[in-house]
Amino acid sequence: MNWLALCVMIVFGAPTFASEISPNLTPATEIERARKRLYPGGRDEEDLKVLASLPEAPRKTDTRSIQKEVYKNLFDQDLKDDEGESSEPEAGH
Repeated sequence: MNWLALCVMIVFGAPTFASEISPNLTPATEIERARKRLYPGGRDEEDLKVLASLPEAPRKTDTRSIQKEVYKNLFDQDLKDDEGESSEPEAGH
């Protein structure tokens, strides 16, 4: 019963909804626009194809350079910590 109600709503509601979106288009002009692909993203996109194998996505990050930057920052932080300890006066002297 639910399927029947859904089908009735689609059949009778779709033309009404389409006329609300573009009231000046007739079904013939809509068919012509679809044939010429005059809709957003229509003309510049080609038909979909099934690929035999998926291409591998290119890496956008260079792991080696990231590791180098992390190690450099850790080394610089370690140097700052060592300088901070040596500049503080010792309590026993």
